[in-house]
Amino acid sequence: MTWEEEELVGLWSAGEGYYATFSEEWLIFKPDGTGRLVFLNPYYESSHYFRWQVVSQGVLDLIGYSPHDLESEAKANPVGNIRFHFPGVHYSVSESERPPGTGNWMLVLRLDLEMPWPNDLGFVTKDYAESEASLKKN
Repeated sequence: MTWEEEELVGLWSAGEGYYATFSEEWLIFKPDGTGRLVFLNPYYESSHYFRWQVVSQGVLDLIGYSPHDLESEAKANPVGNIRFHFPGVHYSVSESERPPGTGNWMLVLRLDLEMPWPNDLGFVTKDYAESEASLKKN
């Protein structure tokens, strides 16, 4: 694993450093090259699975896949099947004040993704296993 890949491994949170909100987005990068984007709120949770790799300095492939049978899932719910599939995403990891003006400094991952995908996430922990274990297996 390269140092660029190593710095991405762990749990990143769109809400990290901010006051608690009613919803949350997590981006989990695992050292085996897989990952999960999770949208959380008290009533609903959804996950987008992906394989990832750093393809050049500051460029990342996030290639979506499903742990379920995609064809049957798509037939059952064609509108709800937004795929997380982004080759050639520009990214950076740097220490930033989050939120600005608070004096709280942390590692921040910035991704060149458009809404509704999170593009600015604070680093939470390299030990993502416990948090991921609490998620539904969807």
